Amino acid sequence: MKNQNMICRVVGAIMVLVGAILFALSIKVNSFGFRFVRWGEVNLGAVLIVLLVFEVVAYVALYNIQPWMKILKVSMLGTAVVFGIVFIVSLKFYFERMNLLQFLIYLGLIGIGAGLLIRGRMGERKKDTEKDSDD
Repeated sequence: MKNQNMICRVVGAIMVLVGAILFALSIKVNSFGFRFVRWGEVNLGAVLIVLLVFEVVAYVALYNIQPWMKILKVSMLGTAVVFGIVFIVSLKFYFERMNLLQFLIYLGLIGIGAGLLIRGRMGERKKDTEKDSDD
């Protein structure tokens, strides 16, 4: 039974990986130059870059002052995450010419692979709970 769970997990992981790679290969990304998302007349990318620079300067200036260090670390992490989101939203994603059969094959590979991964994992958990109840 353990061997079957392992086979399900390996085959499922391979199917998810192949499906995700094939799906990703059919997506084209275009940035249209160095333009970020705008909020009204404000360029969000530029604001976040300036904010990140000020946070780095404050981090260096207030290096060993304890309460400020935690605040600056959290704010820098938050700014970096928001900058990443703004960068991704600024990109233009579109599908390369693809027919419905290819699309269904890609999604089928991902879906069936994920199902096999879950099945293999559930089989291990069931075995672990049976082993605990025997003790």
